Amino acid sequence: MEGSIKVSYAIISHKVLFCYYCKCRDEFIGGVEYMSKITKVIPRDDLSLEIELDNTNTIIYNMNKRVDKIRFSKLEDIEIFKTFKVENDRIIVWDDLCMITIDEILDDLGR
Repeated sequence: MEGSIKVSYAIISHKVLFCYYCKCRDEFIGGVEYMSKITKVIPRDDLSLEIELDNTNTIIYNMNKRVDKIRFSKLEDIEIFKTFKVENDRIIVWDDLCMITIDEILDDLGR
């Protein structure tokens, strides 16, 4: 944001809430920046995901504990498990009902 100065922020649930003072418009502008973005996902045969983040960290996330839930049950089929896309740099999507966000993964790993 040209002509802006970041004046404050808060970290809440892997998100940075920020507020800018925009000199050119003489007003405060706020928003949300996510702390971690997915840059690459590699599915493994053991139903784990190797997830590379834009902050140079890599996570190995085991989906085995999730496949017994209805939401993720179809992922027991390895071919379906390996067929996904990453949306908005934050969500791993298999279909309209089967998806997981990086926030869910980080929250799960933090427990």
